[in-house]
Amino acid sequence: MKKIHFISFTALLLILISVSCIFAQNDTTNKRLKKIVKEKLIEKLNIDDQTAEKLITLQMTHRKEIKELKRHQGDLIKDISDNPQSSDISSKIDDLLDTEYNIYLKNKDYIGTVKTFLTPAQIAQSMAFEKDLMKFLKKEIKRKHHDDKDDKDRDNGHDKDRDKDNGKDRDKDKEHDFDF
Repeated sequence: MKKIHFISFTALLLILISVSCIFAQNDTTNKRLKKIVKEKLIEKLNIDDQTAEKLITLQMTHRKEIKELKRHQGDLIKDISDNPQSSDISSKIDDLLDTEYNIYLKNKDYIGTVKTFLTPAQIAQSMAFEKDLMKFLKKEIKRKHHDDKDDKDRDNGHDKDRDKDNGKDRDKDKEHDFDF
């Protein structure tokens, strides 16, 4: 009986260690990305380190708030579309309008706060930078997903005819200059 408990405890410990390693890798990646974004903001907006840090913190908070509101908005739109004859449809429509207005207010508040320490030209540059960054990140996630699928297919023997040098070329492509 003690042996079963020991094995169970050991298995649980290994799982916990594995999970913590995965989170540590993600944390390292997030820190690295934040550092690169900060450097790019300093370069593109011609701002100091403290201002870049302040802007990044505001952007992250703003993005999180807007994401929550948009999720609620999407849920409302789905509910309204799926149940147009619902007895509380009027209140759901009102809630949708309130949510859209709250998104507007959050955006207005964000820009108002940013105006206190950036010029209008810097705000425009930061908006363009954020758009380019999001586009770049989506492309990288899609590429990573595609690479993972290719690796899985190759591991399963689905891609035996592929030239061995292709893997080397793809590995070179993984090193990025983060040009956004």
